[in-house]
Amino acid sequence: MKKFIISLIALLAIIVSSSMTVRYIHSSSSKIVESIEYASSLINNGKWIEAKSAIDDINSKWDDTEKSWALLTDHIEIDNIEVSMLKSKEYIRTKNLPLSLSELENLKFMIEHIYEKEKFNLKNIF
Repeated sequence: MKKFIISLIALLAIIVSSSMTVRYIHSSSSKIVESIEYASSLINNGKWIEAKSAIDDINSKWDDTEKSWALLTDHIEIDNIEVSMLKSKEYIRTKNLPLSLSELENLKFMIEHIYEKEKFNLKNIF
């Protein structure tokens, strides 16, 4: 009986910590995605200076988020996000409309993908 209770407590601790991790990833990814969408709208409206500020803000948010995510998720995906950030920043700096929008959408997908990969669902369990 004692082993069963210890096992049950351990299982509950795993479930609670996993739930908190997924909630944190969802919260932080949502904030970054909102900023990416804002930057995309600025680019669509030809506001390149504001878009550069927006991408700098995204980079700042990512720097804070990346430290935590590095403990929680795959490093290859984090590296891919960082590469996409650099590309986005450069495309915005050179005012390249199609590539800027394309790379921001790619960045948005990669950030949302991490949440989708980490959340609880049958696809991720089996």
